[in-house]
Amino acid sequence: MLITHEKPELEAKAHLAVTLGAQVTITGYWVWASFSAIPASATRTALKEAGFRWMRHKQKWAFRGALCTSRASMSWEYITDKYGEEVVA
Repeated sequence: MLITHEKPELEAKAHLAVTLGAQVTITGYWVWASFSAIPASATRTALKEAGFRWMRHKQKWAFRGALCTSRASMSWEYITDKYGEEVVA
């Protein structure tokens, strides 16, 4: 069974990240947030409380909108080619 979040919830997570100053992209059921510099502690805490996790290899914060069972590492180019890319801000 695939557990996914609905599109409005993904958009709400994206909006939160934008208000925190991130550049945001939605790919499939994932919300990706990146910052031009290391965000302040309060910003990192807000992201964690919203369910975002730091993805060290991609240097981005990510919210998983679907249960992910794969442990395979995928490049950013592979992810955007496979699932598309919706730039929010």
